[in-house]
Amino acid sequence: MRRLAHSGFVALIAILLATSMVAPVAMADHDERENGPPPIDTTSDESPRVWVEETDVTIAEHRMGEHGTDPLAYEADDGSNTELPAEVNASDADAPIEVSPAYIDDPDLYGPVTDDEGNVEDQSFVAEEGDWAISGSASAKGSATEWSDAPNFRAAPTQLATDGSMTAGDTVLFNYSDNVTLDNARKRVLTVAGEVNTLDSGAHVRFEIVDKDGDFTYSNISTSAADANEETFANETGAFYASTRVDTLVSANGVQGSGDGTMDEINAVRLNISEADADLAITGMDISSKETKSFATVAYQDDSDDRYETETRTNVDGGAVRLRSLDGLADHWGDAHVHDLVVGAGDATVNYGLSMADGSNVTMTDAEDYASYSDRLEGQPLAVWDIPAPVDVTHGTLDLVAEQRQPGSQYISVDYATGYAGNYSEATTTDATSQFSGAIGDRVELATDISASSDHDAAVGMEIVYTSSEADAVYQSAPAMGGPTGKSGGFFSTIWGKVAGLGGALVTALGLGKIFGGGS
Repeated sequence: MRRLAHSGFVALIAILLATSMVAPVAMADHDERENGPPPIDTTSDESPRVWVEETDVTIAEHRMGEHGTDPLAYEADDGSNTELPAEVNASDADAPIEVSPAYIDDPDLYGPVTDDEGNVEDQSFVAEEGDWAISGSASAKGSATEWSDAPNFRAAPTQLATDGSMTAGDTVLFNYSDNVTLDNARKRVLTVAGEVNTLDSGAHVRFEIVDKDGDFTYSNISTSAADANEETFANETGAFYASTRVDTLVSANGVQGSGDGTMDEINAVRLNISEADADLAITGMDISSKETKSFATVAYQDDSDDRYETETRTNVDGGAVRLRSLDGLADHWGDAHVHDLVVGAGDATVNYGLSMADGSNVTMTDAEDYASYSDRLEGQPLAVWDIPAPVDVTHGTLDLVAEQRQPGSQYISVDYATGYAGNYSEATTTDATSQFSGAIGDRVELATDISASSDHDAAVGMEIVYTSSEADAVYQSAPAMGGPTGKSGGFFSTIWGKVAGLGGALVTALGLGKIFGGGS
């Protein structure tokens, strides 16, 4: 039995020796996108830090109900929901999100009276421009058409415009009365969104809420106001949003018209343009609600510093607004589709870091030729980025950037390539070693104006030497079998590491448990 046990042990050691002498399993070639990021600890201050940095990436359609508040989420070309492999980089003083009030598609704002049970297209005033009855002066005309500049709304917005011939004394009325019968007029809230395309000097523009006997009150464009207030829906060209209770409008502007002087049952909403020409796109409207609906917690800059302050606003105008995050949009936008959502606005960026790279070929070996250092990181490449370029994403400016993490003497070589096909070893690279001669923490700009394409968009190669403690902080522990090659630990540590990883499995597989353990 002793002889059998001895033979079994020798056999086991022979197998382990054989496995230790097999070349380590190499990382897959970086041409395969699924290879993932390099095996380094990106949370360590010693690790290389390289990233692709983007400003002003535009998401064509962000569906709040499906994509939530992640601004980088979108519908992929195959119809699935996904997100860019990146993160928003913004300080507490930044406002990285930009949203246009005119580009939010919300079925709750599809008509003066929203019928939640009805078909979107059938109930929507924006889908049926013919529902607007147009009247006015003999010398001036108006038109109601589909807004051709609109993004892909589920129901196309309506453009209401005069014909360019308006003079003093002219008036054109656009009247919408289909299915509008609302009691408790002064409790109702007029919510309207859209874009003032043109506004000639001297033009008077009003949204009028009309009751059954001809009385009306109104919300107007006021070019004299510093900002849109409760009585105005806009004060200049650009996108706007306003939500105002009828009672507030009555208090500010009174009741006018041919009726009994009181606002009773609402029967119509009317756009009144007089004195000069104007052109408006209406992307949302509701008068049936009794709830004032804020737009968002908007970020803005005052005159004292560059920091963005925030406040919740019900009325906004003049174009797109900035947000700290999509959480800032009011809760009632929960099922809305936000079009042309800009991420990485201002000083903020969208960063594709090392942990989001698509491929790498990295090893950590002995630094035999460097007396002061024990380990050498070789990444050829360290990381490869293939930035997605789907239909619903329009990229802004993409740059390849690094941060110097060690003294310049530890950077043996640094190179990079952009827009190449095939292997990194075959790419035309640019030597950037000399750029890492500054101080630790310096920003190093490697490549600018990268294009997202079908090729590898950007890649970086690095060779860096480390002390033992630095190397331990940089290199991720490798799995016991397979996967990336880990940091070298010498012959016997390799042997006994394999013993620990394989011993139990081999003992069981070869039936040696009873022999070694002496069991029956």
